[in-house]
Amino acid sequence: MFRFFTAVVVSGFLAMPFSSSAFAQSADGSPSVSATALSAEGVVVGRRVVVDDKFAQEHNIAVAVPFAFTVPTDGGGATADVPAPGGDAIIKVYFATSADEDRQLKSSIILVPLTVPMGPADDRLAQLQELAKQVFTVSIPDLDKADLAGMRKTMVGPYPALEAVGKYLGAGEDGLVIRRAVLIPDPKSNNGLIAVIDALVKTTGMQGYEDIMKVDASRALGTLRFQ
Repeated sequence: MFRFFTAVVVSGFLAMPFSSSAFAQSADGSPSVSATALSAEGVVVGRRVVVDDKFAQEHNIAVAVPFAFTVPTDGGGATADVPAPGGDAIIKVYFATSADEDRQLKSSIILVPLTVPMGPADDRLAQLQELAKQVFTVSIPDLDKADLAGMRKTMVGPYPALEAVGKYLGAGEDGLVIRRAVLIPDPKSNNGLIAVIDALVKTTGMQGYEDIMKVDASRALGTLRFQ
């Protein structure tokens, strides 16, 4: 059930409109960056995950910039961590319905290293616009059907970031999935992280695009701090 990137994107989804101020479109119709910032808020109760040199050695991967985050456990669901899930990815976390049910995936987050030259925060984010669009469409079989709704500046904890949000139809019985791709430069180095969050509409009860901020994968991302 834990499928990640296999997708065919559908059009429409009129039940989940964007705010026009948060997802502005440029004159040629391509996504443009808005200054509107939105972040997951609230106290997160859970277990802390530290990704540092020890983690890198244990899992035989490179960790250019250490970081830590909290995996929410206050929602009563099940979680599963997958260190070094493949490729350049550092860690992936799944969030599912509780163990006493027919367990179903609700959301997931995967963290991948990012490199971006040092400079003013806005300049760094501007350099990441094309990459954000590429990250959003990663592993989608038919890119002509990828439905990227828009991009915007946001905050991940204290860090300025750039995110791309859209939707696709998941494999099998997953149904409609909302994707949030977030690029987060480390303010103290030319490194950073890319987070890709997938959330299933049918198991999370999302009613609008902004509801992806409330899923556990986004709540986890909100606790991320570079070390």
